[in-house]
Amino acid sequence: MLTVTEKAKDALTDAIDQIEEPTPENACFRIIRGQDNQLTLSLGVPDDQDVTVETSDRTILAISPDIAEACEDRTLDVSEETEDGRCVLTLT
Repeated sequence: MLTVTEKAKDALTDAIDQIEEPTPENACFRIIRGQDNQLTLSLGVPDDQDVTVETSDRTILAISPDIAEACEDRTLDVSEETEDGRCVLTLT
């Protein structure tokens, strides 16, 4: 199972709260395969079969079963914060 640190949970929650465009009420981030088969984050909604990461009041991260295998025994964390207050997330 993927471990998500508290700092990463806070960063994901803050990022969802700052989205200005219209989004579904249950919007969350999803780990998906991007270019060159790299894992990346995308905005989406959870599916019934997803592995999810929750905060006290909502789902903040969804991972499809096939991607969950690639995240096994890994950690999503904040590696640094930029000068403009943005967080850099890493999957190690």
